[in-house]
Amino acid sequence: MIPLRPLLALALGMILLGGCARTTEPLPGRFDRSYADWNHLLTTHLRADGLDYAAVAADRTGLERAVMNLERVGADEFAGWPPAERLAYLINAHNIMAVRQIVERWPARRSVVRNAREVELLGRHWSLRELAEAAMSRDYNEPRAIFLLNWGERGCAPLPEVAAMGQNLPTLLDRQTRRVINDERYARFDWTRRRAELTPLLSEYRENFERIYGSLWVFLERNLAAAEARNLADRRPKLDFMPFDRTLAAGGR
Repeated sequence: MIPLRPLLALALGMILLGGCARTTEPLPGRFDRSYADWNHLLTTHLRADGLDYAAVAADRTGLERAVMNLERVGADEFAGWPPAERLAYLINAHNIMAVRQIVERWPARRSVVRNAREVELLGRHWSLRELAEAAMSRDYNEPRAIFLLNWGERGCAPLPEVAAMGQNLPTLLDRQTRRVINDERYARFDWTRRRAELTPLLSEYRENFERIYGSLWVFLERNLAAAEARNLADRRPKLDFMPFDRTLAAGGR
């Protein structure tokens, strides 16, 4: 019989080595730039009122394949990509890992823990907030990325219906931004009183938007429907911001 203590030591050593390897070496296999597993999950489980987390939790195979695809990318490979592909990866990584965190706790209908450094990608540990801040950084100068980042709460922008990719990113940014800004859940205008109530995302990242657009009014005018944009140009409103709704947006069949 082999003594128990050496077996425990060997097992512990294997766990530690495996943990180190996972944060420094990408998983074997070819990275899928189309994010097919993530796209399939969205097509299958995304509803008008949010993602069907119960269904994803009942069969996590597709979600785990989407995570494994992310884990195939090493830091050096990532650094060599064009900016649009890097930004698309960060957006998908944020959203996939947020979904994973929610379904790991399901059926508890709790929001994600955005500051916990539970994500192991690109040779380091990340929190969901750090992934979001990386996507919103000056490396990309794309404040509209906040409308592609979803962590399950009703206050954040809705989950994009398709994965972000380098080639579809400009179109996806345009479409998702207009979708949010023209939705009364995120932007309400009272032209008689000349007041606007906007998503708190625009308050939190106001500096990012103003750096690119000069002002929030310019940003809004470029993305509102034509009639609303004319009203905005004629009667610039006072801007207020909604409270952030932290209720979990969980869709169902």
